[in-house]
Amino acid sequence: GKGALLQGGTSTGRTSLDVCDLRAQLPELSITAPYVVNSTAPVCNIPGTFQTQVKLLGTYAVPKIDVQVAATYRSLPGVGVVANYVAGNSVVQPSLGRPLSAGAANVTVNLIEPGTMFTEQTNLLDLRFSKIVRFGRYRTSVNLDLANAFNSSGITAVNNTFTVAATGNTWQIPTGIHQARIAKISAQFDF
Repeated sequence: GKGALLQGGTSTGRTSLDVCDLRAQLPELSITAPYVVNSTAPVCNIPGTFQTQVKLLGTYAVPKIDVQVAATYRSLPGVGVVANYVAGNSVVQPSLGRPLSAGAANVTVNLIEPGTMFTEQTNLLDLRFSKIVRFGRYRTSVNLDLANAFNSSGITAVNNTFTVAATGNTWQIPTGIHQARIAKISAQFDF
């Protein structure tokens, strides 16, 4: 209707990795984590998982009182999770039957098949309320912005290092989350 705008979209896609031909031609090439699952089963083809995101925005101008309300909604896919375990020579040698090649002290092993685990989907809502004041041919808007209105603490990054330690495991502890809810007041003068 008059004074209203609604717009949105969705996208679905996946990221795939295939280094099988490269590995066949250059077997000496070492592709390390996160492309190794267990020390005996290297992965050269990771088809990826489809991830979907949705984005919507809308504005509405409230007639007679000159107030504009705007909202932006985003539903974002989670980040990929891997479990990189650094296996020392003392752990690998009994199963391998020899020390690691080239005098390496350790090897990184991903315990999870790449592209199969993700953090949760995150939903974010941003709002803006604007009071419009007119002075002849000039216009001023006083704005109140509320970013991340639901105060979502969706994860943007996690610790992918898997350890077995007496002090506890830090695997999958978030290292990044979305910015907390924030309010901002601003003004705009159009001439």
